[in-house]
Amino acid sequence: MANLGTTFDATSVEPNKPLEVLPPGKYPAQIVSSDMRVTKDGMGQYLLVELDVLDGPYQGRKLFDRLNLVNANPQTVEIAQRTLSAICHATARMQVQDSEELHLIPLLVDVQVQPPKNGYGESNKLRYLPRDGGRPPATPATTAPPPPALRRRPGSARREVNHQRHRRRHVGKTERRRCLAPDILETPMDTTIIRPATAAGKPKLRATRAETTARLAGIDDAIAAIRAQIAAADLTRQASGTPIDPRWFHRAKTALRHLRRERAELDQVFTALPSRRESLKDCLIAVLRERHDQAGWARVMDEAHRRLDREAP
Repeated sequence: MANLGTTFDATSVEPNKPLEVLPPGKYPAQIVSSDMRVTKDGMGQYLLVELDVLDGPYQGRKLFDRLNLVNANPQTVEIAQRTLSAICHATARMQVQDSEELHLIPLLVDVQVQPPKNGYGESNKLRYLPRDGGRPPATPATTAPPPPALRRRPGSARREVNHQRHRRRHVGKTERRRCLAPDILETPMDTTIIRPATAAGKPKLRATRAETTARLAGIDDAIAAIRAQIAAADLTRQASGTPIDPRWFHRAKTALRHLRRERAELDQVFTALPSRRESLKDCLIAVLRERHDQAGWARVMDEAHRRLDREAP
């Protein structure tokens, strides 16, 4: 039971109305939220995906999809993995470790209407189209003549592929190394993100509860600042109709992942640290030890042991 503090008059407020399903068709959209959740029976997990329609008469409408990635039925898992693969192809992200890497990337969704089933009304079924989406490719204003074909030595194509792969791996490691301590980075979007900067190595974990608490508060502030900047960028996107710079968005999400990982490590350290009560006992023993000589300290210890024996069952 909760006291509302006043009398609420429902006749003065328009009630929420259930949204009707979108009619069949192809809609430009983007993923704005995703979360792994536990199924009702507690035996599996599913990825809940939330999308926003970007254009047309239904701009701003929500679409939802559910991918049963952890399930006892192998066929259900295979269907979910195929759907996730379709999302990756639609966003041109072939390898992902976190579903946030698929956020705020425009894609084309083929929406279908499913008839009522199991006591529920009509619902939308989503099918994610490949990156081209069946649309005609953009034609450049001027077309330059193709360069003359160059003769390559045997094996040069493979060496070029290996070189590009090594370069991407090196760039990825460099980006991860830069994400180790709070810093502010200017971006071409005239906005900032707080992300870890270069450090000699892994940040040193705090040894006291006060230092650990202070560092946790700093990490929470940095996470809140990044999330506020992402929200502000999304509001700007909705107002201007221009998508968020994917490189900026990726850097912001990378910073969030590193900060959350450091916070999880600090949580473990904080749990292992002695409580304030235990620390007080240690300080009390140290003070008493300093104020007693050897014989006096022995008498104090004997008295403490006698009391402990009396209280023991």
